[in-house]
Amino acid sequence: MFKRVARHTIKEDMKDFPVVTILGARQVGKTTLVKQIFDANDNVLFLDLERDADRNRLSDPELFLTSQNFKTVVIDEAQVMPEIFRILRPIVDENQRPGQFILLGSATPSLVKGVSESLAGRTSYVHIHPLSLRETLIRDVYMQWYTGGYPKSVNATSKRARQRWFSGYIDSYANTDINAMFGLNLSPVIIKKMWQMLSHHHGNLWNAETFSRALGVSGTTVNRYLEYLQGAFLLTILQPWHSNLKKRLVKSPKVYLNDSGILHHFHAIPSLIQLFGHPICGASWEGFVLHEIIKHLPDDCSVYFYRTQNGAECDIVITRGDRVVAACDAKFSSSPQAKRGFVQSLVDLNTENGYLITPASESYNIHKDIKVISLLNFISELKSW
Repeated sequence: MFKRVARHTIKEDMKDFPVVTILGARQVGKTTLVKQIFDANDNVLFLDLERDADRNRLSDPELFLTSQNFKTVVIDEAQVMPEIFRILRPIVDENQRPGQFILLGSATPSLVKGVSESLAGRTSYVHIHPLSLRETLIRDVYMQWYTGGYPKSVNATSKRARQRWFSGYIDSYANTDINAMFGLNLSPVIIKKMWQMLSHHHGNLWNAETFSRALGVSGTTVNRYLEYLQGAFLLTILQPWHSNLKKRLVKSPKVYLNDSGILHHFHAIPSLIQLFGHPICGASWEGFVLHEIIKHLPDDCSVYFYRTQNGAECDIVITRGDRVVAACDAKFSSSPQAKRGFVQSLVDLNTENGYLITPASESYNIHKDIKVISLLNFISELKSW
């Protein structure tokens, strides 16, 4: 049992919105989190749309849902019944009582075939990520980086159990889940091959032509597969920062797998020690730092990367509106040095807050505008922004 950071957000949103929509990849802990919020005395009804019995209860969904007065109805795997969004809109328009419905979904609603209505203005959206360092309370940053943040991986009793779980998870997504969630007929072989290829391009610029040639499909098809992998919360597509800068900028996004455990499984890395010497080590640490920042980012902040044709570069740009709050580089080193490109990026971005984020170093300044800091300490600073 883990105490999820989003628990407080969900409870507060239930006081303000008639619908709360909770989104995240399968097995990330959405259902467990919602069940933790309620106790035995709460007036709540759970429906899992992947169970035939629960779907049968919704044979006349409008009649059934309007009859659940003064209950909170939790609808798990809502994308299985895409018409639910259309049905809920008039119900909540007629009765604005907060906390009527909680929708749990493993797919971005806008990509689900058959979703014809938006609940904009009627729902909040809460994104559940793989477990963060704060949620697992693991002080061994290295081990969580290796295992990733899925509860089944964090709690695995052996390396074999963890590897078997990841194998089944990947096969299930490729063979069944993505097509079922979005109402598609994509090739399971291409889904899995592309996912594996992306693990080898983790943290690199997206180039559709490279994937198109390797997979033997068109660039349009490759971009479509990428969109659905992102829509299933398996990838992060990090956009470049380019606000009002008169520079020759790199315009392609970077692509990261959302969980370091899955990344390491694709690379068949058997242990943490083996990871330290693996070619993916630096890019993997960069992705882990990026996702820990995303998990703890204030609501009014966004993340990008920055790179120019002239060599200025930083891994993570944190912005608030049009202002750059901080520029960060992930460094897998106990005594990192700032590269010239990073120093130039601070000038270009007009920020005095440069960070080199390491696994476990002490905090100290190597330049008046550049601070070396451990990931845990940076997260603590981020909470106060």
